[in-house]
Parts: sequence; C-alpha cells; structure tokens
Amino acid sequence: MKHIEFEKLLEKFEGLLTENESREISAHLAGCQDCAAQSAKLEKFFSYANDKPQEEAGQAVTARLLNIFQPKKPFEVKKESFGKRLLAVLAFDDWQTALNERFTFSDTRQLLYKVENYDIDLRLSFIGDKCRLSGQILPDCEGVAIEISSGNVREKTELNENCEFVFPLVSQNVYDLRIHFKDFFIEIPNFSLLT
Repeated sequence: MKHIEFEKLLEKFEGLLTENESREISAHLAGCQDCAAQSAKLEKFFSYANDKPQEEAGQAVTARLLNIFQPKKPFEVKKESFGKRLLAVLAFDDWQTALNERFTFSDTRQLLYKVENYDIDLRLSFIGDKCRLSGQILPDCEGVAIEISSGNVREKTELNENCEFVFPLVSQNVYDLRIHFKDFFIEIPNFSLLT
C-alpha cells in the first residue's frame, strides 16, 4: 500500500483538495496506521492554530509544533579537563522551513538547538552587514555565562531573570557559541551569523 505524501496531507488540512481527493485520502487513513499517525500530528497542529487565533504562540511552542515530524538526534558528550562539554544539535531552523514551504527568506532567523534537557532558542536579526544574536535558554539558567568568539573577536553577554540574552551587533561571520554552566558547558561550534 502506497503512503500519502506529506504535501497531500497538508493540502487536506488547508482545504485545497477536491472532494474526490479528500474522500480518497480519508479512505486511505482509515486503513493505514502510519498515515493516520501523521494526520493526527497535523490535526493537533492545526487545532492549536485554530483554537487560539487571537493568541501569538510562544517561539518555543511554535518550534516544537513545527518540529514534530523530525526525528530526534543524539547529543555528543566529550570530557574536558575543565568540565563536561555538550554539543547542541539543531532541532529547528525557520529558514529551512521557509525553503521547504517555498517562502522567501526574511532578514530574521529563528533556530532551536537541543542538548540533554536544555532548549536553546536563538534569534538572528540581520541589519546591513551586521547581525544581532538574541535568545533564551530553557528551562534553567542560574549561574550561566554566554559568549561567542571568532578569531580575536569575543563577545560576552548577561542573561536576564527569564534566561533571555541579547548580544550587541557583531559583524556577520562564523562564530563558536558557548554557554557556560557551573560543571559543564554547551557548545555550538561554527555557528553561522551569515545571511
């Protein structure tokens, strides 16, 4: 039995199918558990959007909803003499979503990285040949320091009580991003701040 293409499921929820196509897909979903599971995930996404149209969903919620179709990737742990080093894994990139959905790129970008039980929500704003990096670390940031570095350029910033941070404008470049906790640090090496 051939599975329904993801784009066709999307078109069904967006109301873009003919009545005949919609009936065929409904019949297939009744007999195919895999496609029905994909359809249930989409239904959850669309019901969230339809139930609360006047509310703006938080960025972390949006990232989780849009990321439900991507498999989880393992994180890498390496021992260092000064603590444990955790490499964060990209879980969501709104520019990749835009590319897949045939939208154009904007001058902002949102990325979500994951490592162990931490989510690192990053937002890039491109202003001319500069970039402003801001974001939030979830769920906890007590005693955290954050920095980006590239060659001889090093910028550090503070986190507020909501674990949010904003770096000053920096030149577009590739940086190493490090989040220092008491006994370990999270690293995103070769982090691109380029349009």
